Amino acid sequence: MKIQNRLREIVNHDGISFAYYHHKDAAAPMTASSTEDEETRRQNIVIALQSEKLGEVAEGVDHPEGLRVLIGDQGIAVFRSQGHCVILVYLKGHSIVKSIQRLGRRLIQQAIKEALTAAPAANTPAPDALPDLL
Repeated sequence: MKIQNRLREIVNHDGISFAYYHHKDAAAPMTASSTEDEETRRQNIVIALQSEKLGEVAEGVDHPEGLRVLIGDQGIAVFRSQGHCVILVYLKGHSIVKSIQRLGRRLIQQAIKEALTAAPAANTPAPDALPDLL
C-alpha cells in the first residue's frame, strides 16, 4: 500500500485528525486530514511543519519511537528515522492514543521499505541498455 493511501486510512481512525509524511529528499510533504475545513487543515499543516522542526532539534538523531507533545486538547506525535518523518495529530485522552506509537512506527517502516524497493528499480538499466547476450 502506498504511503498516501496509508495516510488516508490512518485519518479515518476516530481520534486522529491529521497525518503528515515527509522525506528529506522529497520536494513536498504528503498530508491527509479528517476534516474538509480549509482553515483547520491549514492550521494542521503549520503544526506539522513546526513539529517537524521540533523533531530536528537533536539534529542527526532519529526518533523511531516518537516524540509526543500535548497542546490543549490535541496531541502531536513525531516519528523520524533514516530521513523519513511522520507526524500524527490526535485527540488527547482518546482511546487511539494507545495505538499512536504503533501506527507511526509502522508507517515509518513502510516508507523505508518502499524507498528500498524503489531504489534498485531506479538503478536497473532500461532493457534497451542491456547488452545482447544471445
